[in-house]
Amino acid sequence: MKKLIPFVVLVALAAGFLFYTGMFYHAEPSALRALHSDDVVLVERKDYGWFFDGPSEENVLVFYPGAKVEETAYGPLLHRLAKQGMDVCLVKMPFRLAFFGADKADDVKGLKNYKNRFIGGHSLGGVMAADYAARHSGKFDGVILLAAYPAKSLKKNISLLSIFGSEDGVLNLENVSDAKKYVHGKYEEHIIKGGNHAFFGNYGMQKGDNIAKITPQEQQKETVEVILSWVPKENNEPSTQENDNETTTEEGEMETGMTLEEIMELDAGMMLTEEDMNGLDKKDLFTAQMIPDIVFTRMEGISFGEECTTSRDDLRYLRLLHTGFDGETYIGEMVCHKDIASDLLDIFYELYQEKYPIEKIRLVDEYSGDDELSMEDNNSSCFNFRPVAGTKHLSNHAYGKAVDINPLYNPYITSSGYTPVNAGDYVDRDADNPYKIDEDDLCYKLFIKKGFSWGGNWNSVKDYQHFEKE
Repeated sequence: MKKLIPFVVLVALAAGFLFYTGMFYHAEPSALRALHSDDVVLVERKDYGWFFDGPSEENVLVFYPGAKVEETAYGPLLHRLAKQGMDVCLVKMPFRLAFFGADKADDVKGLKNYKNRFIGGHSLGGVMAADYAARHSGKFDGVILLAAYPAKSLKKNISLLSIFGSEDGVLNLENVSDAKKYVHGKYEEHIIKGGNHAFFGNYGMQKGDNIAKITPQEQQKETVEVILSWVPKENNEPSTQENDNETTTEEGEMETGMTLEEIMELDAGMMLTEEDMNGLDKKDLFTAQMIPDIVFTRMEGISFGEECTTSRDDLRYLRLLHTGFDGETYIGEMVCHKDIASDLLDIFYELYQEKYPIEKIRLVDEYSGDDELSMEDNNSSCFNFRPVAGTKHLSNHAYGKAVDINPLYNPYITSSGYTPVNAGDYVDRDADNPYKIDEDDLCYKLFIKKGFSWGGNWNSVKDYQHFEKE
């Protein structure tokens, strides 16, 4: 029996490790699309991972992904980087932990064909990339770290670029500051205002991170700009063309509009310009459909948990446009009950036509199903299989028949307090509030016209963000 104890312990430890590493951050659909080649970047599957072959002939980056993050989540960032001037070798790590693949750069062939060679990564991947550079001082010219820092001394011939977001809730800034002692070559630090830890990749919210004040696209765009301004310029400047869908006519005129299909493939939260939508009927961008498998994968186990009694067949996935607080057009997404899908499309279309400001419209799954986090970020949403706060009774959100609009500015108020917790400035409904919903507000009028009731008219509590339909 005693001989069995070490074996049982070993099995338990192995099972625990496999369970731990099996729970990881998955790449979003947009990341997977970035793994396809286009007219500028050839994307190839390699034994070590992925190769993004752009127009660069001199600059290359070997990239280590963050811990427990699917490596393909960095596809959009690295595709953009390759397109604008630096080829990238994205390395797949054992168990998705760079700790177990610190020397995976050895598997990348052809680096000697480039004049300027760099290694880098995100979070733990960045730490291990710096570790490799420290142990192979002649192999790379510099290290590029995204929300990371070196843990070993780097030789004078190795320069270092450190980039992180001002809202990063995971990165230890004391460690970043202390780690500068390991850098003996050129050092540059860049802080992305409004950026967080997770938005260097496309894998959703990360535990412990703060909510970003910018989109992943904005954070990644700035990251690429900073990297390319830091590395040596090539003699033949690579293309910095941002629009994959620009084509030249026989007359030499540039057509910049996107097709309906191309826009429908973009992620929610992305901004659209009038040029992007040139020639399209904007009403065609307000759609309802059965929940696609790729969307349901994001919901399963979160807003649509194991105990969910609402049928998937009774729900619809909406794509729509909305005007952000900055006056720009953004893509929104929402899941609702099929009985109110048409009503919501009509309401949101008219709100968009009137440029009614709604800051964000994303699935609550982007916040791990946490309604409080979604409200704190002023995210407008609908379906989430959950009870009414503080009770065991199912909310109408659980059926997809309730919608919350600009919840930060229109809080839920009871005799004992309010939610979200950061809505204190908006509890007084007589105070100035540019995004306040009341009976004179267009949003209120459109929902009431469609037969919805408003939580602001309730007696025992007030839910000024909330519209529902039985």
